Amino acid sequence: PRFLDELDRRHEAVKQATRAVDTTRQIETALQLHGLIYEWADNSVLLETWQRLTSRLQMYFALHQRARNEPVPAEDVHETYVALLKGADMRAAQRHAREHIDLDFEELLSYARGLEKRTSKN
Repeated sequence: PRFLDELDRRHEAVKQATRAVDTTRQIETALQLHGLIYEWADNSVLLETWQRLTSRLQMYFALHQRARNEPVPAEDVHETYVALLKGADMRAAQRHAREHIDLDFEELLSYARGLEKRTSKN
């Protein structure tokens, strides 16, 4: 129950930052939401790796939101992820996370290619 309570608390913090259209806070709270599984994994190497990545991920999230031309993502962007984490099928949660990352990365790559083309034309 403590994990689920913390999951709900962090998810609500993301939604509050989203409703406030606070880009910086939305990114911080989204990273805290995603970091929860690493904090609970009982694996210090995994947690340290996540903590080292978070500063880079802040930049990635900010760039991704610029690529989508939106200050914050949709308020319901984490609903499926949170619901899957609350369920019994962790493989489904892992699959969803992987698909989400792959799709976001493809969007960002497409955005970067578009920037590259515009730069090469000038």
